[in-house]
Amino acid sequence: MRLRLLPICLLCLLLLSGCSAFDQTTEPTTTPVATTESASGPTATEQTAEPSPAELPTRDEASRETATAPASPTDEATGLDAQFAQILERVVELNGLQPTAPITPQFISRDELRENLIQMQTEEYSAEDAQNDATTLWLMRLSDDRDLDLFQLYIDLLSEQVLGYYDPETDELFVVTDGDELSALAEMTLAHEMVHALQDQHVDLMALSSPAIDTDRAMGASAVIEGGAEVVATRYVLEYFSASQMLELTMQANIATTDVLNRAPAYIRETLYFPYIDGVDFATQVYESQGNDGLIALLNDPPQSTEQILHPEKYLDDRDDPHTVVIQDLEPVLGAAWSAVQGDTIGELDLRIMLQENGAADAVAAAAGWGGGEYMLYTAANDALLVISTVWDSEDDADEFVTALGETLQTAAPTSGIMTDDAGRFHAVVADGTSVTLISGTNRATVDAARAALRSLIS
Repeated sequence: MRLRLLPICLLCLLLLSGCSAFDQTTEPTTTPVATTESASGPTATEQTAEPSPAELPTRDEASRETATAPASPTDEATGLDAQFAQILERVVELNGLQPTAPITPQFISRDELRENLIQMQTEEYSAEDAQNDATTLWLMRLSDDRDLDLFQLYIDLLSEQVLGYYDPETDELFVVTDGDELSALAEMTLAHEMVHALQDQHVDLMALSSPAIDTDRAMGASAVIEGGAEVVATRYVLEYFSASQMLELTMQANIATTDVLNRAPAYIRETLYFPYIDGVDFATQVYESQGNDGLIALLNDPPQSTEQILHPEKYLDDRDDPHTVVIQDLEPVLGAAWSAVQGDTIGELDLRIMLQENGAADAVAAAAGWGGGEYMLYTAANDALLVISTVWDSEDDADEFVTALGETLQTAAPTSGIMTDDAGRFHAVVADGTSVTLISGTNRATVDAARAALRSLIS
């Protein structure tokens, strides 16, 4: 869906939940593994060959030729400058990408972070967009509050959860810290965000999340951007952190505040988790089999959907790119008062969460045959209509999705008529072969008219 607010590369507190899995008895000089304890791929001492710059589409070839990379730590570098240089040197060794321009972190307080987020979000996310997103979530039965203030929720959520971020639009790197010295948490965050800075110097990260790219595709790219950075950051921790630093990270995980996250709708939580859980799993699998070269290749040719992250074999083995879905224009059917106000892709992740949150018996299996999807939101005064059109890999997959929709709508025959729910929303399902369309709205007559128009196309 459209809930893609800020084109920045984040590191979130939820990652700290993995810190407790670090073996605190491990000496920091032992051979590190990837992000899971059972990883068996190349180690930090077994790095693959450094890629040639010619293999990567750079953001600015001229800057590559003229930029001076930051130096390694020297006797003249002291304090934080020496720490910066040392962390960058280690990250470059682990990551395999050489810097083409200086990388200078900026340390900010959590209050300054909040101010930055408000400014960026105001520029990127209008009140109208936020209201339309809230309406879409409500019609999908992913939120109980049609008037949920998503703008404020995201500010509060990111202010609570974000540890640091890299802004590819301004080439700035920020790390949240409350002191003058780097804590273990700040050092791990800095390592993660330095990976993003290096990624961006070689592959234009803004191009992977521009408004021209549909949201499901952008989420697939975000998963490998964040997942790849976390593979490196975790290897960094296992290679260079002392036992006391490991303990410090574990303690931070135990005291991390998640009040806003816990109150947020499950859809918001799950989509926030996605790059840092499924994306890390995906990147780890690539790193274990292909090393740094594989992670770099992902940036040049990222997955095209959340489906390919959820099912790595659909990207790594038998490539299964999404089909383009065209939604029938319903404005002529709905009347002059109605207008289409928002549309975007709807991916396997979106549908999986919708089915899970509304009681489908096996939401994971029912969403797994996804082949492509789009939605369109129409509004008229206080009324709203949401149309979700999907295609499936086979008719059996389509039938399985229809059955799961019936389970969430508490009917054995979801294609037979108009259904309502406890919140006063009306729903209809139109199925034909491998195509399934879900219609949800605030007005029964409008939902019925949309259903009739779509059924006439297949009669």
